[in-house]
Amino acid sequence: MRQKTSYAHCPQALEIDRLSKHSAQLTFAENAVEVSDGAWEADVYTLVVPWQRDLFDVVAANYADWLAHAKDKDYEQAATEIRERRDALLTDCDWTQATDSPLSEDIRIGWRIYRQALRDIPEQPGFPWDVTWPEI
Repeated sequence: MRQKTSYAHCPQALEIDRLSKHSAQLTFAENAVEVSDGAWEADVYTLVVPWQRDLFDVVAANYADWLAHAKDKDYEQAATEIRERRDALLTDCDWTQATDSPLSEDIRIGWRIYRQALRDIPEQPGFPWDVTWPEI
């Protein structure tokens, strides 16, 4: 998952941590910048993959492809989380659109506009990293 991470030193572009007999975590650090004297920040992406002895060499040989894959997985996870939150908000206000709802037509229209704004969230330019949530 992508996250801005702080370091006490310039991070390595690739680190591999063995998690178990059969798995490892790849950590990619990108866009590392020194933010103050000796303190660094970087965008970090992680992937859990099957372990193999030559894993570092395999990843290093195709670093750009592996990094792109980590970013794709990160995007998919973030998009899924946003959509799940959006879907829960839509479910919470489903009742406002029922024909037997006690709401006036004006209020129901306001809810309809809110619900459409929720459905449009994936079309926002910053999706899924920079989402503006509509207000009720």
